[in-house]
Formats: sequence, structure tokens, C-alpha cells
Amino acid sequence: MASDSKAQTIARSFYCAGEGIVSLIRTERNFRIDVGAAILVGFMACLTRTRGTDLAIIVTPIGIMLALEAFNSALESAVDLVSSDFHVLAKRAKDFAAGGVLLMASASVVIGALVFLPRLALLTSGYLSLSETQAAWLALFAAAFLLFCAWCIVHPLSSRGEDLPGQDPLSKEGE
Repeated sequence: MASDSKAQTIARSFYCAGEGIVSLIRTERNFRIDVGAAILVGFMACLTRTRGTDLAIIVTPIGIMLALEAFNSALESAVDLVSSDFHVLAKRAKDFAAGGVLLMASASVVIGALVFLPRLALLTSGYLSLSETQAAWLALFAAAFLLFCAWCIVHPLSSRGEDLPGQDPLSKEGE
């Protein structure tokens, strides 16, 4: 019986985390931009045949960037909840969090350049060639990336179908 309760608690935790990610995508433009950048980096990794340690070096900053963007958004929401009026400390808290995101974004660009520029040089000089299958997958990634960018610009996800604030659909209350 206790293991069922733990499984439900774990399932609820994952559900709430998923809700947070969906909400980030729906409401936070910068998070959508970061996801688009991650897709582009994935495209570049496929194009340059990035594997092993270099791939880990690329994936790590992506995860950190997305997490920082989530923390930044959470902090901004919490500050807005506590203080609806302008306050210098609220501004500082938001600016500090945004500065942390900018620092990580800058480091991510440097890491990407260090990994991808030498590989792109090999690709353009003819030392690295693509098979037809790889070219097809890259075309698919490029199309998906362009569609994602168009979607981010034209139509962010609507909030239709969201649960009411404070409502937990996994809760047994009210049944």
C-alpha cells in the first residue's frame, strides 16, 4: 500500500514538472527561443557528426540554459506575486537572475564555437562528407527547426485547456 502511495507521489511530481514545462513554453518567449536554439544546436551536432565527449560538452549547457530560464521565470513570478509596486530590491532580484541567464548564454555560445567551428571547417573543406541518409535527416531537422521558428513568431501556444490555478487534476479531492 505504501509503495502505491509513493508511486502516486512520484507520478504527481513528474506531472507537475511537465505542467511547468508546458507553461514555460506557452508563456515565456525567451524559453521558446532557447528551445529553438537547442534544436539548431542539435542540427549542427548532426551536421558535424558530433559524438561522445563533444556531444556531452554541447548538451550540458543546453540543459543548464533551459533550467536557468525556468528559474528566472519562477523568480520573476514570485517577485511579481510579492510586490506589485515597483521596488528597487525587486528590480535587483529580477536583473540578477536575468544577468545569470545572459552569462550562461554567453558561455554557451563560446562552447558551441569551440566545438563546432573546427568541425564546420572540416565540412566545408571537403574532409567531412555526408551520405544521402545523413543529408535527408539534416533536411528533416532543418525543416522542423524552420517550422518551430515560424510557430514561435506567429502563434505561441494558447492557454486553452489549462487547469484552473491551484487545481491539481491528479488530486483525489472532489470525487
